[in-house]
Amino acid sequence: MNEVSSSRSEQNQICDALSVDVQELRIESLSAQKDIESLRAAIADIERRKEDRVGHVEALRQEMQRVYASIASLQERIEDLKQEAASLREQAKASIARIEELNAQRMAFEKRPRSCAPKSVNSLARGRMLAMNWPV
Repeated sequence: MNEVSSSRSEQNQICDALSVDVQELRIESLSAQKDIESLRAAIADIERRKEDRVGHVEALRQEMQRVYASIASLQERIEDLKQEAASLREQAKASIARIEELNAQRMAFEKRPRSCAPKSVNSLARGRMLAMNWPV
């Protein structure tokens, strides 16, 4: 009977040890499950951030395209303004030449000898108009 008692005692100890082992395994399993859930949440967060970045990258690419289009438009506008400036320079040269021509005519007119007789106002105005090549 002693053997049976001892056997029972050993079995109880083995059972208790196994229960402790099972409890430790359950705790480890629960801890591993929590770790898995935490890692899955981290992976989901990383995936979400990745998708956000992809969207952000796409938005930046679109913005770059808008900027490139704007630059191209501005370059066209610059070329147009350069052409307009060249045209205005030519007009200015022509105007300066005309002014110089008129000044030369005025100076030639002023160098002509004047008669002592007073002229009428109309003939003076007419003379000025003729000197400036205006139709009378």
